[in-house]
Amino acid sequence: MMSKARSLMIGIVFLQMLVVSACVNPNKLPGIREIAEKEDARANQQTDEAIKASPALQELDAFCTNQVPLALGFVRRNRRLIQSAGWQTLSYSYQSNTSFESVKQEYKKQLASPDWRVTVEEKVNPEESRIEFAGNNYSIKIYHFHSGEDDINYKIFCERLKVK
Repeated sequence: MMSKARSLMIGIVFLQMLVVSACVNPNKLPGIREIAEKEDARANQQTDEAIKASPALQELDAFCTNQVPLALGFVRRNRRLIQSAGWQTLSYSYQSNTSFESVKQEYKKQLASPDWRVTVEEKVNPEESRIEFAGNNYSIKIYHFHSGEDDINYKIFCERLKVK
């Protein structure tokens, strides 16, 4: 029969293993990382094909990549097409070590014109903040969330507003 001390030690080791496994980013685990990379490649290819096939998406992508200023230190990780209820949105995911406060101030400065206005500025929760702009019949939404050092921590959503 096990002693109380041994049972307690096994319980502590088990709890430590649970805590460590809960803290590991699943995308960094060997098998899961390859699956995630394949899914990213597939989604990127689908987005590229959709943009090539649609003049409206080509215009939106050109606006988002050429007209929307890019904050210093942003490294693009992927681009996605999001379609919902007649809306087409392109999202661009970035990794950057630049603080959200700096990014926010940079976008406010670069989009400071009568054509653009801040529509939302909030801390969504302790892990996520956002700022949104509208102008020139477009909407730009910048989200920041905490993640690992090499992981995506900024998303920019860009969409053409419906003109009535």
